[in-house]
Amino acid sequence: MDATGGWGEQARSAGAGAEAETRSRAVDGARRCGELAGRDDVRHASMRAVQVLLEELPEAGPSVAGLVEDFDDGLSAHSVFAELAAITSQLLERSPTDEEDEDLLERIFSAIEVVTTTRGVDVVTTVAYGFLDQLSLSAYDRALPYFGAATERLAVLLDQDALELDEDEDDDDDDEDDEETRRVGR
Repeated sequence: MDATGGWGEQARSAGAGAEAETRSRAVDGARRCGELAGRDDVRHASMRAVQVLLEELPEAGPSVAGLVEDFDDGLSAHSVFAELAAITSQLLERSPTDEEDEDLLERIFSAIEVVTTTRGVDVVTTVAYGFLDQLSLSAYDRALPYFGAATERLAVLLDQDALELDEDEDDDDDDEDDEETRRVGR
């Protein structure tokens, strides 16, 4: 297993069997995250972000499936995106990155951009605090060229401390913040 927790290894795998296994575990992880996302409680409301991530980045499936096994009902989208941030930091801190790493980084940040622009996703918890805020400082600086427009806008709001976690979705005092968060992805 490589330093990226196996993602790089899986992404480079040319064998059809390994690719089929990766896709199968991705489907299993997505199915379980879908079950969690279907719940009504606030704790699992952000799991839609994980579903989108797995659709865009299927090689993350085995890692997410492992997290599902480890945390079961305690798994949060923040945990999944923090794991992705750790792996992404490792990739970005390699010097120099090779072509395969570059391709994987482009796919990771493309997936992050899709998650950021998907309606119904809690981008503050998942992308801002779960992913961007968890990148190491040196990795964050190296990541900037990979940011899409929506991710860049979210990063600026995060840097300005203009984002707040929505502790209670029924709290009407956060309507202005919620509107700002919705506009980030557009």
